[in-house]
Amino acid sequence: MLGGGFTMLEKTQKHWVFVGGYGTTIETFSFDPVSGALAAVALTEGVAESPTFLVLDEPRKLLFAISEKAGADAPEPGRATSFRVDAALGKLTELNQVWSGGGNTVSVVPSRSGKTLLTASSSTAEGRVAVIPVTASGKLAEPSDSQVAGKNAHGLVQSIDGQFVWVVCRGDEHVAQYRLDEGTGKLTALAVPRVSLPKPSGPRRMAVHPTLRVVYVLNDWSGELVSYRFGADGMLFDPASVSVFPAGKAPKAVTGVMTAAEVEVSADGKTAYASTRTPDCQSIAVLKLDTSGRPRLVANEAARGLIKGPRHFMLSRDNRHMIVANQDNDSLVVLGVSPADGSLTLLGAAVQTRVKKPNAVAFGSL
Repeated sequence: MLGGGFTMLEKTQKHWVFVGGYGTTIETFSFDPVSGALAAVALTEGVAESPTFLVLDEPRKLLFAISEKAGADAPEPGRATSFRVDAALGKLTELNQVWSGGGNTVSVVPSRSGKTLLTASSSTAEGRVAVIPVTASGKLAEPSDSQVAGKNAHGLVQSIDGQFVWVVCRGDEHVAQYRLDEGTGKLTALAVPRVSLPKPSGPRRMAVHPTLRVVYVLNDWSGELVSYRFGADGMLFDPASVSVFPAGKAPKAVTGVMTAAEVEVSADGKTAYASTRTPDCQSIAVLKLDTSGRPRLVANEAARGLIKGPRHFMLSRDNRHMIVANQDNDSLVVLGVSPADGSLTLLGAAVQTRVKKPNAVAFGSL
């Protein structure tokens, strides 16, 4: 490793940030890992409607986007799109589009093998989880599986060993539990197919601990982070909740009132982060994880008031930087992450994006 946490190869690579949101564009920014500066370099237009979640496949130089098309109650199918990334210029070339496996698709993650994408679609009628094969050329095949997980399926995560997939369903207020066979691209519900949460909770997003059998659920309506243990059978148990809001600012849980948006766990398994978005608390919550993976809130970073509607954020692969997408004012904020304790520090001013209501950040080196 060289200074700043980068290898010799990464020092020669370009660092790109891709931003999606509402509308039909994805914007590319270059990123300087030394200063933390962002610079707009390209705008891809004519993208399938509302690319509100993006994932980057760095080894294959691919970007995948889903389409949050037409809203939770609309019948139109969502889309998943594959793009080739020009590693030198950061420009995108569309390879193909397929059905995303549901309607109003809001989340996509690459499987641990890289052979498939997993999507969650937030339709009120039948929120779905789907498996989409990624071909050797980088193009997407039509879904190999699509199953009803629950109303407003909104986020999902795969276990580190790749065996299990959990899906949070905000409308039905449960976590659906599956086993994934990547050979066939099929999902099978576990013996206990779902785990219910207290109402109103509004389970929205998920994360998994990198070394422990612990899964995290961020509740949108209650503003709580719930940690679950799971065993060799993949079923969640022993939930423990903690607010991601500071004392005196925890919201009253009300169905449909959004308070929290995104959650991520650091690569060393020592810190969890969650975004808060109530009028009096716009922040990234910093939670320390104990040796069993249970979280404890230690700070809420507001970046001197520059965080406004933090719909999404992402840590860099080396965990030295975080980029926050501000939905409320079409901007990005770069935070430095302390390697010692995971605390956050603002790096420079907010940067405007041409993407309307930015909802997604994909961050990597090519």
